[in-house]
Amino acid sequence: MRSRNTVFEILAREPLAAVLAEVRLLPARRTVSPLIAALSRADECIKWHAVSCLGETTARLAGEDAEAARTVMRRLMWN
Repeated sequence: MRSRNTVFEILAREPLAAVLAEVRLLPARRTVSPLIAALSRADECIKWHAVSCLGETTARLAGEDAEAARTVMRRLMWN
């Protein structure tokens, strides 16, 4: 898995479609934590790309493991 900083570098790219395509290649379960961490970044581009990627990654995770997706949703509600 790529490091958290590498995920942040991916999120900083444009356009969003390219960012989503690259994040789709990463394992959903191991990508969630860096995406959640990116939600608190000061850079608006990274923050909003993380929002889009997190939604799509959580949906993909739900197809693989519904309980894992529920855990992500609980983490978001607690934050």
